[in-house]
Amino acid sequence: MGYCWRFAPNTAEESEGPNNAGISTFTNDRAGGLVREFLQNSIDARASKECPVEVWFSVEEIPVSDIDIEGLRKSLKASCESPDNDERHKKQFERGARVLDRAAQEGFIAALVVTDSNTIGASDEKGREDKWHSLTKTVGKSHKDTQDSGGSFGIGKHAAFAAADLRTVLYSTAYYRNSSEDLQRRFTGKSILVSHKLGEDAFRATGYLESPPPVLDVKYHYISG
Repeated sequence: MGYCWRFAPNTAEESEGPNNAGISTFTNDRAGGLVREFLQNSIDARASKECPVEVWFSVEEIPVSDIDIEGLRKSLKASCESPDNDERHKKQFERGARVLDRAAQEGFIAALVVTDSNTIGASDEKGREDKWHSLTKTVGKSHKDTQDSGGSFGIGKHAAFAAADLRTVLYSTAYYRNSSEDLQRRFTGKSILVSHKLGEDAFRATGYLESPPPVLDVKYHYISG
């Protein structure tokens, strides 16, 4: 089975609205915040002082089959109608839903891609204590190697969500484990919407694009396109 969107069940039916504190930090300067935070993250992960860090910004077309667009579209549309949303963000989500509708017809979606070089990547070897988990699944803190690294509260990672009507970010990294020949790669996606329902089932606001495990101990919301 390929990648699909997973939103945890909202068994307590908590109300999670659209006014995320981290995202709100960047709403008045979305482009500036996005560029500033991505550059800072790359600089903090510099691999060698002998070579400069290079960062590229580009717009590329991603096949919708790679990111389970139907799963994301259903959750986004459900978030539009959720009573936990508000009018301003409902309009934003509706714009995002139209983008996904068009992408479903065309077979691809345009994405802003940020790539860097001469960086160490985001390791996943130490699980919850490592950079990959901090980047993709940690709220309210960050993992920095040195005390003089820029940013330490985990706020900067929200800049990308503020810049997208989809409130969705795809993450990809590559790092070497132990030797220069043992290259590891990781990929996931994260969407921060609002708590919503699909049918009679209630789900949390945050979802992840992941490859589901073969056995599930907890009922999760999986939708595969």
